Amino acid sequence: MNNPDSMELLSALRAVSGAMHRRNQELVRGTMLKGYHVNHILRLAEGGPQTAKELTEELAVDKGHTSRVLNDLLELGYIRRTGDGRRSPLELTDMGLAIAEKARASLIPVDEAVSRQLSPADYEVFLRVLRLIGALLDPDTSEVTGE
Repeated sequence: MNNPDSMELLSALRAVSGAMHRRNQELVRGTMLKGYHVNHILRLAEGGPQTAKELTEELAVDKGHTSRVLNDLLELGYIRRTGDGRRSPLELTDMGLAIAEKARASLIPVDEAVSRQLSPADYEVFLRVLRLIGALLDPDTSEVTGE
């Protein structure tokens, strides 16, 4: 079932993107953080200590953006370097871990609601389609070909 009119997909993606942005803004309300800091915090929570270069590659963002975000997070005490020097891996502090847990907790009801609507096999297909869309929107990733 191919739909040449991509407006429905575009509308759904825009709605999800907007909702994620608003959720991130809500998560950091009352802190000095901005919503875009949450992605870096979550990546560190998922992957453990990583260098700035690794984070840049994992998040598929530009090096300057990563540098600014990490400087903010270091200055505000949400992350720390695990060694000496700029190239040493970064890890979350207790404050960073608290934000990561808050972010994860905010997604549990969403995941549960989606899981109730889909069989386990359909849920796996749903996740695969989301990853494919992400990869197609970011052609620098290898997710499209699976390589």
